[in-house]
Amino acid sequence: MFSDAHLHLHETGGDYPGKDIGLLFSCTAEPSEWDLLKSIGRDGLKRFYGVHPWYCDQWTDESRNKLLALLADDASAGVGEIGLDSSRGDLKEQIPVFCEQLDIASSLGRAVNIHMFGAEKETVDCLTEHAGRIPAIIHSFKSESYVKPLSALNCYFSVNPRILAKKPESVRRIVGAVPSDRLLLESDAPHAPEGFAGMEDFISQLAGILDVAPEDLASSVNENLRSIA
Repeated sequence: MFSDAHLHLHETGGDYPGKDIGLLFSCTAEPSEWDLLKSIGRDGLKRFYGVHPWYCDQWTDESRNKLLALLADDASAGVGEIGLDSSRGDLKEQIPVFCEQLDIASSLGRAVNIHMFGAEKETVDCLTEHAGRIPAIIHSFKSESYVKPLSALNCYFSVNPRILAKKPESVRRIVGAVPSDRLLLESDAPHAPEGFAGMEDFISQLAGILDVAPEDLASSVNENLRSIA
C-alpha cells in the first residue's frame, strides 16, 4: 500500500490517480472547498481544512467559526493548506492568518499542512510560538535550507514528483538532508506534473535515484505518515 501526504481530492471528484493507496491527506485552499471535501467518503482519508496564503483575505469571523465547527465535527481532521508565500500577496497580511490557524490547530492538537514559499524564516518564527506541540507537514519540500530548525519544531517534509525534474545529485542532497523519520511523499493531485503515473511509479523512480529498495522507501514514508494520522 502507498500513502499520499498532500493532494486536493475534492478537485478530482474523489477520483485518485493510481491504486493501492492506504492513506491520503487531502487539503483545501479556501472556505468554498470545505464542504466539498467533507462530502467525500473514502477509507484512509484524512481531511485538512484551511485558508491558503493566496486567499488570506477570505479569513473572516465567518470562516473562522466554520473551521472550528468542522474540526469539532471531525476529530481526525487537520488544518491546511495554510502557510506563507512571498511570491504572491503580502506577508504582512498572510502572517496573522497563518498564525491564527496555527493557534486553532495547536489548541485542538491537530496536524497542519503548510505551504511555504520564500518565507522560511517567517514560517519558523510562527511555528516557534507553538514549540513543536503539533505535527506540521511542509508541502512540496524542495530545498534543504531550514531543515534543522523546522525538524526541531516537529515538522515533516513532503516531497512530490516535481523533484524528479532536478539533477539526481540535487535530489540526493535535498532528500538526504531530511531525517529518515520525517520524510513524506505526495502527489499534489490534481496538480501533479505532466507524466505523473501514480505513487508507485514515483516511489520507484525516487528510490532508484536514492539507491534504496522501492518497498523500503514506501514502508518508511507510510510509517511516518501514519504517525501523524
